[in-house]
Amino acid sequence: MDASGRWVVVADRRSFLWNTRDWSSRALAPSWIRPPAALDPGGRFLAIGIREREVHLLQIPGLELHAILVVSGGSRLIAQRLTNGARHLGASTIRGDVLIWDVDAVLGTGTW
Repeated sequence: MDASGRWVVVADRRSFLWNTRDWSSRALAPSWIRPPAALDPGGRFLAIGIREREVHLLQIPGLELHAILVVSGGSRLIAQRLTNGARHLGASTIRGDVLIWDVDAVLGTGTW
């Protein structure tokens, strides 16, 4: 949930972004994917794990793709968090690695 309580992400057997103002939802990933997902506290961006080794940074509410972040070392993501305004993304892997991306730098290229 973002800090305002407007957006809620449910990432389990199926992944959805819910708008609590009207309880509308959008599917985020196929039902067989159980990705880690994170909202920035300001409710402007969503980071969602895709294909176990990629994180897609999406702008809310339209879910436009802003960047694809690739996990180095071939380890599967298990958790992630965005800072306010989506300036930094932190993630952890199943091997215990901690990854930090400077999202401002990433947005300059679209892929990192």
